[in-house]
Amino acid sequence: KMSLTKAGNIFNELLFRLAGARYKDFVRLILVWENVVGSLLAQKAKIYKVDEKVVFVKVENNIWLQELILLKSEIKQKLKRQSGVKIKEIVFFIKNN
Repeated sequence: KMSLTKAGNIFNELLFRLAGARYKDFVRLILVWENVVGSLLAQKAKIYKVDEKVVFVKVENNIWLQELILLKSEIKQKLKRQSGVKIKEIVFFIKNN
């Protein structure tokens, strides 16, 4: 029988293959996002795009925006370490519905 780890690895491998080289960093960051910020913040803020090593994160409202700004350097460090992606900057913005 297949273990959960193997199934997860197969899923990730497929995901990277489908994403291609252009979206590789985006996929890596999304895969570690919840682990980096925690489940509550991950529900309130989502990675929107990655462009020129800048990570754009859309946030639900001002309250969560402030929280993320306070945690920005910690989030940046953890994202780099856990994803292996080089990040120049993180930009948080409030999403429009």
